[in-house]
Amino acid sequence: MKNNTTMTTKLKILLVEDDPNFGSVLKNYLELNEYEVKLCTDGFAGYDQFVVGKFDICILDVMMPEMDGYTLCQKLHAIPHCSQVPVIFLSALADTADKVRGFEAGGADYVTKPFQAPEVLARAEHQVKIARLQRELQQEKELLLAKNQELSQARG
Repeated sequence: MKNNTTMTTKLKILLVEDDPNFGSVLKNYLELNEYEVKLCTDGFAGYDQFVVGKFDICILDVMMPEMDGYTLCQKLHAIPHCSQVPVIFLSALADTADKVRGFEAGGADYVTKPFQAPEVLARAEHQVKIARLQRELQQEKELLLAKNQELSQARG
């Protein structure tokens, strides 16, 4: 049932959503498409899970009690081993200012509620692919820099 046949490993998703209806619908859809999903119902639990788990992407609700999604995203990206994991915001807030705030907080994408689960999945796969390609590009850059240094030292 997996939508994207180019994904070679199971996508690990952290879903932080305080609304049980939205959370369970999206979690079930993602799991039906063979993805591992950890659902947390508040920002503090999401933070704790993200720090100890190894997730490919994080999907966050914006409006949550105690710690909103914007704050959670900023806290996650402040952790060195978590800083490159893409975050997609889910929110009923649809104003341009809210979306811009999401991107300024470090979000990679922003989806408004009510959402279509196939769209959220497609966006998640897309963001994970971009993050993977960025890591590969960084590795190639580091390899080229090392080779350049070797050549410079060999010349003289």
